[in-house]
Amino acid sequence: MMESPNLAMEIKNYSTSETNPFVHFRNGSTIKTATAKESARSMRSHILVIDEFRMVDLGVMMTVLKRFNGPSRQPGFINKPIQELSVGNE
Repeated sequence: MMESPNLAMEIKNYSTSETNPFVHFRNGSTIKTATAKESARSMRSHILVIDEFRMVDLGVMMTVLKRFNGPSRQPGFINKPIQELSVGNE
């Protein structure tokens, strides 16, 4: 960020603390970090990046980290049947 004025303009607030590191962008996006252990259970994400995944316990990865993303959300109209539209005079 210090070497990129364009990136600096997009960042609203950030913290590099060990207990709660984050980046808040002006457009409302957020980057948060979590430690790969059981205590990270309550977090959620849209994208999950696991740094040095080969060192992360497989059980924690499957039961905690992969659940961050949860099931894909779909709007309700996706499951509604398609209705034919009538065109012209009837």
